[in-house]
Amino acid sequence: MAYLLVISCYFFILALLPGKRLLASSLSVGLLFGGMTQWWYQYITLGPLFYSLSAALVTMRLVSSQKRRQTLLYGILLAYILICFALVLYPPFQIACALALAAFIVGYLLQTLRNKPRSRVLAKLGVLGLAAIVAGSVVLVFVHTRADVIHTVENTAYPGKRVVESGGLDVAHTFSGQLGPLFQLTSRANAYDSAPGRHLNQSEDSNFILLLPFLLLPSIYILYRDYRLKKSPDWPLISVNTAFLVFLGWLFVPHLGVIGKVLLLDNVQPDRLLLGMGLLNLFQFVLIARRLKESSSKLLHNRAVLLAYCGLVLVVEIGLGLYAAHRSPGFIHSYELVALSLPIPVIIYNLLRKRATLAAIGFLAFSVCTTALVNPLYRGTSVVTQTPLSLAIRHITAQDTGIWATDSILMENFAVMNGAHSLSGVYTYPQLSLWHAADTGGQVAIYNRYAHVNFVFDRDTEVEAPTELELNGGDHFNVMLEACGTYAAQQKIRFILTTKPITDSCLKLLQTISYPQGTITYIR
Repeated sequence: MAYLLVISCYFFILALLPGKRLLASSLSVGLLFGGMTQWWYQYITLGPLFYSLSAALVTMRLVSSQKRRQTLLYGILLAYILICFALVLYPPFQIACALALAAFIVGYLLQTLRNKPRSRVLAKLGVLGLAAIVAGSVVLVFVHTRADVIHTVENTAYPGKRVVESGGLDVAHTFSGQLGPLFQLTSRANAYDSAPGRHLNQSEDSNFILLLPFLLLPSIYILYRDYRLKKSPDWPLISVNTAFLVFLGWLFVPHLGVIGKVLLLDNVQPDRLLLGMGLLNLFQFVLIARRLKESSSKLLHNRAVLLAYCGLVLVVEIGLGLYAAHRSPGFIHSYELVALSLPIPVIIYNLLRKRATLAAIGFLAFSVCTTALVNPLYRGTSVVTQTPLSLAIRHITAQDTGIWATDSILMENFAVMNGAHSLSGVYTYPQLSLWHAADTGGQVAIYNRYAHVNFVFDRDTEVEAPTELELNGGDHFNVMLEACGTYAAQQKIRFILTTKPITDSCLKLLQTISYPQGTITYIR
């Protein structure tokens, strides 16, 4: 996935900025090290990004191709990419990226085809339309042949059939991507609130380093200057910035239901829209670099003006850091606040001074600092597979294939990923028959969902606690039970992975593993 993301971004940039290999390399790897890319390192996140960039690249090649056969081949390739994009099957990220992609492509077509002969324009649009029709037809067949699965998912309590309202995302958090390096320190991340009284985990708090809001005014100035000089409008820059403003509206302004329905944004939670914002961030950077390369604007050449503007950017960044420090005590120190506020104005200054490659290198360096410690793949899989916990599970499972359960959410998937049969873990679709026996109060809505399932074993040996289900999040429920009760016996739970002792008579301690954070025990 990392390779596909970097390579698609690299060639997309070179299509707009030929010969700028170092710039393209830096921005591509910088995108890979983006906050959402690393904290959400999975196909539903990276797929929409690299398919969008591939689709944009192929569209540009198709439009510029001179031979009919070549155009048709690009059309076939585009249809394939669009099919792959559609079958990622995670609408929030797909819609976010699709809107960013559509904004760029519409602008590019308006820019490229505006002075071409009508026959050529119709031919190019015809191939593009045919590619979209072929892709749409394949996706419709896929959906039709799996209608029962789709119906089941839409009728679950989570994710179900969502209707999302606009607004609600915190402005300060959205534009505080420069604070991302501290999310790599768990103790600091635990102190961070993404909104007043709203505490989430690092992946939910993650974001890209957004230059978009600070490059909006320079973009508007470039477009205004085109108008004054009676130049042709820079349609890609117009459409990308327009999409950014639409995204801002959906993120922060309530009651935009009509826009949500038209653009399908009512299927996108505001924080998921940030993935599309990261794509627009890349588009805008490249488009501005392309324009500044040949700009003769005196204002943009005025060092004092640029220093003043970037000084204002620095003030805003420091203000965001101070607000985060006030709202989240213990999250950031004053010297860190200043240090993390400096890179963005420096990047913007170099970009506006026509040092786009240097700006891209700065973007890369800051991105790496933001997420270098996030992805365990950097250090190999031994941090998961060779821990004492994993080794112990595999050793026990080799001798006894009994069923496992855990009452620690941090270890919910350890048994499964080490080859054991576990009732704890992540269930990607409802297991109605499995949890029906635990439902003593007709609470099917609790377990008719995608969910993390955790067990809570009663420790009071004097009281026989009933088996109950407890919903404690949109995608998380607990099974409350007795370790030696009827339900545990029915489900044939043989091993319990726990951080707290259980003294029930039917159990005995099998093994104990000590960690700095606590003690883990297996009980059979």
